[in-house]
This record gives sequence, C-alpha cells and structure tokens, in this order.
Amino acid sequence: MARSKPRKSGRGTPPAASPPGSSTATGGWGIASGLAAAGALVSGYLLVSALRGYSPVCLTGACDRVAASPYARMLGLPVAAWGLMLYLVVGTVAMIGCLRQGVRARWLPALFGSVVFGAAFSGYLVWLQVGVLGAVCAWCAASAVLWALLLVTAGLLLRTTD
Repeated sequence: MARSKPRKSGRGTPPAASPPGSSTATGGWGIASGLAAAGALVSGYLLVSALRGYSPVCLTGACDRVAASPYARMLGLPVAAWGLMLYLVVGTVAMIGCLRQGVRARWLPALFGSVVFGAAFSGYLVWLQVGVLGAVCAWCAASAVLWALLLVTAGLLLRTTD
C-alpha cells in the first residue's frame, strides 16, 4: 500500500497571527495614501487648467468664477499648486507608514499635522467660496471632501496601537 503525503493546502489552516492593530493600521495608512493620490489628481488637473489658461470642466458652473477670483493664487502660484504639493507630502508620508511598520510612530505626527493643516486650509477655501464669492467649484468641493476623509483617517490612526 502506498502512503499518501499530507496535502499542503491552506484550507482549514488559520492564517498566521499578526501583531495587534497592524492590519488596521496598515489599512489606515493605505487608505490615507489612496486619498492623497486622489487629491493629487484633482489638484493636478486644476493646476494644469490654471497654467494653460483653460477653465476646468465643471458640473456646478461656478468653477470659472472661483478660478478667476483673486483667491485662486497665493504667493504667486495657483492654489492648486500648493494643494498638489501638500497632497504629495501626505501621500509620501502615508506610503512610508504603509510600507514600513517600524517607523509609523515616528511618521504619524507628520501625517496628522500635514492633514490637519490641509483640512484647515481647505475649510478656509470653502468659506471663501461660499461666504465671499457665492460660488462653489465642484473640484474644490471634491478636494474638501478628500481632506475631511484624510482627517478622519489620520485621527483613527492616532487611536491604533502598533
């Protein structure tokens, strides 16, 4: 009689245990990097539109008014350039945290601080659009939502233990 070898199937075998909070934390860092990438795409589109002098495609019809306002530039650059830079910083920090679990505690203050700054500045821009210009750009609103989601994600990462 031939002996059968045990199967090496993963069925029925529980997955290897991971450190407490690591999967949640990795997911949070990954979510933050994805949100930052989406924000970089929005800001990049608005920056290209501003640099080429084109009006962005707009669902609300108010993007032209917002883009032509004196608040559309800061320190000589389109606001979208500043947004793109900040989204790239947040995305880079989030990717570091996503890929290097051992350094998350050191990078979390940088992630949280940059996200708080971005969310606060985005809130200021929304206030300008609604309160001063009376026009809301759909792209700017999308960016504001992304900053709010990033703020929630970074706040949840503060609560995880690695």
